[in-house]
Amino acid sequence: MAVKKDVIMSRTGQPLYSFEDSRELDRRTVQKGFSEMQLMGQAAFASMCRLRESFLEESVRDGGKIYILCGSGNNGGDGLALAYHLMSWDKTIFNEKNIFLFRTSPSKSDTSRFYETLVTELNLEIHEIEKFNSILCCKNDTIVECLLGTGQKSGISGIMLETLRHIGKQRSKKKAPRLISLDVPAGVSESESIYSSSQKSLFSLPDEIHTYGADKICLNVHPEICTSSAKYVLPAGFYPDDEKHTVFSLNDIEDFSPFIKKPLSNKYLAGYGISIGGSAGMEGAISLACESFFAAGGGILNCITSERTKALLLKINRSVMFHTFDRLLELKIPGAVAVGPGLSKNDLNEFSEFLFSFLNRIADAERVP
Repeated sequence: MAVKKDVIMSRTGQPLYSFEDSRELDRRTVQKGFSEMQLMGQAAFASMCRLRESFLEESVRDGGKIYILCGSGNNGGDGLALAYHLMSWDKTIFNEKNIFLFRTSPSKSDTSRFYETLVTELNLEIHEIEKFNSILCCKNDTIVECLLGTGQKSGISGIMLETLRHIGKQRSKKKAPRLISLDVPAGVSESESIYSSSQKSLFSLPDEIHTYGADKICLNVHPEICTSSAKYVLPAGFYPDDEKHTVFSLNDIEDFSPFIKKPLSNKYLAGYGISIGGSAGMEGAISLACESFFAAGGGILNCITSERTKALLLKINRSVMFHTFDRLLELKIPGAVAVGPGLSKNDLNEFSEFLFSFLNRIADAERVP
């Protein structure tokens, strides 16, 4: 999707901001007399209110810990300010026993250093980020990721990449911690997302994204983010923007609603499908179809293929249950069937008896695949 200059409104009537638009909005607000410390504090205060009114206080009372992962820029400053506001609100609940700060490197801006001074005076120690990567998180814990925000550029590497992988590992557990990203998740820009990369299985999408002042392009163009993360556009006190800027003409986020999983959903409630294909030399077609199923919010997928390609397909996608054609009639009737992603004529002829028997069974059951 190409970026165009001038204002092209979405159907909601709300513009979507690029990273540069967001920085310009911040600059104009500061020119009106607001300080960067004030804006950072207001953004963090909005996140604090959102978290307290939802789950955070209850999680902490149940023994949960809050791990705030900060970068060296102003996005990391948002995390420091959030820690301050939590303790300012009620230090008997939120304190050094349950708030733990980690940082990739020392704060670069005076604004971030201002909140660093406040939290250290409140007995919060700021640890090196490497220490977090050895921590095993629990169910009631909350990870707040504020590593890069709108200041990030293409490519994640080094300790930051290791940290995102560690988050993914902790989130893959049965009793996983919650994950909150402030402003923009690390690894996401207008043009790319680590959550749709070839290594996407190593990372975990946040449960919530708190973006400040205005909605962002990068949070609306990647389907995996639109369908898997709850997004909150929180007020930060930016001066009203009447300027022309970069936006997208984009459908409502509500257009994705059929694919958005409910908060307590699981794979057994999210839909069951069967895909049939993946003949030799055509494995890519069935693999893409499988990825599309899960990207659309599907829960359980069985894939029927030949013995010749089953082992290879298992290596490509371990989220799918692969079977040979002779097992087709043993499977329960699905909510949807896709026949033909990469199904060769030879395999169709060889296994037509199993295939048409199965399709007739679906027709007898009056199911519409």
